[in-house]
Amino acid sequence: AKRLLLAAAAAAAGGARAARAVTIGDEQFRPEPGYVYALCDGAGETDPSTGEGDPSGATAPPSIDVVDPATRAVIASLPVEPGTRWADGVYMEHCEVEGMPADQLLFAADRGLNQAYVVNVTALNQNNTEDALLATVPIGEGPVHSYALPALGGGEFWVHADDSGHFDVISLNNISELRAGGPVVAHVDVPGHGKLLVDAAMPGYPFRGFASNTREPAVYELLLPSGFGDAVSDIENVYNFSAYADFPLADLHCPSTHGLAYSKLNGHVYATCSDVGVMELDIASKVPVRMHRDAPGNQLFTTPDENYVVVVDKSGDSVHVIVPGEPGAASSKTLPSVHAQGGNPDKVAFFEMDDGSWRMYVSLTDNFHTLPDDTLEGDSGVGWVDLDVVYANQNEAQNLTKVPGAGAVTRKGPYTYRSITTTGSRVATITHHPVDGVALINGHTAELEGVAPTNQGVTRVVHVPMAAQMCSA
Repeated sequence: AKRLLLAAAAAAAGGARAARAVTIGDEQFRPEPGYVYALCDGAGETDPSTGEGDPSGATAPPSIDVVDPATRAVIASLPVEPGTRWADGVYMEHCEVEGMPADQLLFAADRGLNQAYVVNVTALNQNNTEDALLATVPIGEGPVHSYALPALGGGEFWVHADDSGHFDVISLNNISELRAGGPVVAHVDVPGHGKLLVDAAMPGYPFRGFASNTREPAVYELLLPSGFGDAVSDIENVYNFSAYADFPLADLHCPSTHGLAYSKLNGHVYATCSDVGVMELDIASKVPVRMHRDAPGNQLFTTPDENYVVVVDKSGDSVHVIVPGEPGAASSKTLPSVHAQGGNPDKVAFFEMDDGSWRMYVSLTDNFHTLPDDTLEGDSGVGWVDLDVVYANQNEAQNLTKVPGAGAVTRKGPYTYRSITTTGSRVATITHHPVDGVALINGHTAELEGVAPTNQGVTRVVHVPMAAQMCSA
């Protein structure tokens, strides 16, 4: 029987270490020993979003492949519905009885069939595919980004449906359907691709969040009331940057928003603005502070030591570093940008070293270079830099050091993406050439340990602990 006991959940991470620099809400589990869940689209089927199929004629159904990083082998594979095209996935835990291990769950969005998969991780880790799939829940069209909100209503999974510009919510108290209150709207007039920012260090947590939209010049401050969601009242405040289109405030104009980050040092929210720069918002006074035009990019991350905000600039082949200032005052870019040396960076994974310092691993796409064979690695792969070295050299720009052998992902111009995650003592990233799989890197030595072959079309990697971390005595 496909049964999972679900009751009241712990609001905090219990036995797991506390999350720092929250991005999607499962960061606190990543240092623990575990497995890499590879979300694979397979091959040979028509993609509902493009109408295209695999020209080779090969057939491989979509799946969730479980990779053991230690052996670099797939220890379990869960076939899923034909037509599934993976978007983001997150790991969550849900307590049944205090003092007993939590239920382990994977939530993964499917943009092909517009649904969310709910997976019993405990079963799948043991290669029990019969009991692994708990539910598929219909969600809005065009899902991409997913988030774990463990402190909201006993735990909630949020996923952004781009076509309708709203967040669908599944409560861990009832994983078989969307919560009764309905979706949380995150646009004013034009729905678009968006992200969510919720941070435990933010005033009002866990009932306060911020959302972006690549089709409107705005950041939306959201109420996050668990248990209901009124389509109008969920938006508490709109930072409308179209009001700054004319002189003398034109420097604060932001045509659209995407990446989001928060700094507890100054209480400011940061939002990327269509490769123009990064908008900095003072959320206490609810006003924009500065547009950082010297730090363009699409992805934002607060460093785990929470002292800096990094901006991934794929087209500029750099990672910029913003230094938060005093509350209400503008931050600065006093540190040089880190150069990716032709790799065109996409996403980052932070790894804590034995001395407590942090190393930043960066997935590389090499998506703007012309190669004699588009499947060659080139400058694709993974690069790294120690953040202490960046901080200590205010007058000398650092370069990412490339880890050779991690392979290349299929190049799609500016829409080339490469998932990466910390997984225990390693870092994992997807790869497509010369083989579909998961490249595994020793986090301490930055050496490639090897590539674990998986099903075709791997698009996401998610770290899943071997054992539950919450609720145990």
